[in-house]
Amino acid sequence: MCLFPKELGIPGPLRVSRAAISGAGRIADLPFLGRLPLELVDMVQSHCPDAYFWNMVHRLNHKKRLRFRQPMITTLIRKDLSCTKSWKRGKAAPDSEERLKDPECLCITLDSDGICEIQRLQNHPHPPNHDPNVKFRRHVLTNEKDVKSADAYFQDGLCCLRAHAAHPGFPTWDLPSGSWLLSNTIN
Repeated sequence: MCLFPKELGIPGPLRVSRAAISGAGRIADLPFLGRLPLELVDMVQSHCPDAYFWNMVHRLNHKKRLRFRQPMITTLIRKDLSCTKSWKRGKAAPDSEERLKDPECLCITLDSDGICEIQRLQNHPHPPNHDPNVKFRRHVLTNEKDVKSADAYFQDGLCCLRAHAAHPGFPTWDLPSGSWLLSNTIN
C-alpha cells in the first residue's frame, strides 16, 4: 500500500555502497553482485527499485551509516502512529504520548533515505523548525483521523509505516507548514 503519492518526487538514495550490495548479495546467495560495476548495478536497480533485494541493500547501507552511534535495541518495536510524540532517525524508539487529539497533528519528514523525523505539533498551521539549507525533504502533515489506522515500526534507528488496506494515504507538502504557508505568502 502506498502511503505517500508517487507525484511527491522524493529523490532516491544517491548511491549505495559496494559493501552493502556485496552483503545483500551474500544474503541472497548472489555473491557476484558485489563485483559488478556500479553503473551496471544502477541500471539493474532502475528496472525494479522496490524489489525486496534493493530494500535489503538500502537497509544494510543505513546500518553502515548508523553504526558509529551508541548501540541500540535491535528488536522490532511496533507503535500506534497516533501515540508517537517524536522520533529522529538513529533513535532506537520513539517518545510516546497519549493518542493524538484535535487540533494536534503529526509532521512526518521524508528525505531520500525515507522517514527521517516524526514530531507532534500542537496546532496544524505552525511549521516545525527545520534547517532551510537541507534540500530534498518533504513533509507530511496529518491529523488524528489520518493516523488512527497506521502503525509505525522502529528498528535499528529506522522507521517504517504500515497502514490498513482502507487507508486513504497522507497529504504531502514540500514545505514544512503545508498549504497554510502557501496561502499566506500568495495573499
